[in-house]
Amino acid sequence: MKTIKTFFILALLMAIGISSASSQLRFGVKGGVDIADHKISSDILDSKNRLGFQIGPMVEVNIPFLGIGIDGALQYGYKKYSIDEKAADATISNYNYLSIPVNLKKRFGIVPGLAGIFVSAGPYANLRLSGGDLKVKDEIEDVYHDFKAKNFEMGVNAGLGVELVEKLDIGIYYRCKLTDNYSDDKGNLDIGTLKDKKRQTWSIAATYYF
Repeated sequence: MKTIKTFFILALLMAIGISSASSQLRFGVKGGVDIADHKISSDILDSKNRLGFQIGPMVEVNIPFLGIGIDGALQYGYKKYSIDEKAADATISNYNYLSIPVNLKKRFGIVPGLAGIFVSAGPYANLRLSGGDLKVKDEIEDVYHDFKAKNFEMGVNAGLGVELVEKLDIGIYYRCKLTDNYSDDKGNLDIGTLKDKKRQTWSIAATYYF
């Protein structure tokens, strides 16, 4: 509950002043894919690097006298897990969730009306719809233990990208979880490595504004 309150307090603070500001409001659709490798390389979109995707509507509010914007989105997300280095006999069910990021955004024009760059940063919350549960075999007791994924995740994200013809944003985004996925370990299991997998995520996304 404390993390939920913290998220909404941060989101509220970022939104203060919008109603009284001379602002511009626009809507769009944002979609992207996760990437496994933290390095930016030419094969970053290979199928082996695709861990999941997010898609959904977003809104951006521009505040001219501050020179910044605030954007928020409601995205459906899907993540397919794989455990390449197994510390135990384990499986993780595919994860379906709603993601709610809220960001401060700064745009820099390069060619007016044609191209520019942007940077963004802010908090996000994920609300679990289904999946993400972990099943691990206890080799000593020869039984399986189930770890149910938590329904709420909170973290921070940041992005960098290009703006084209004032309609399309294409960027790379970094996301870091600040909360744990599961409760405490059980019995003789040491699943710290499995629980911490993919704490940091990179994604490539595009946003089209109407």
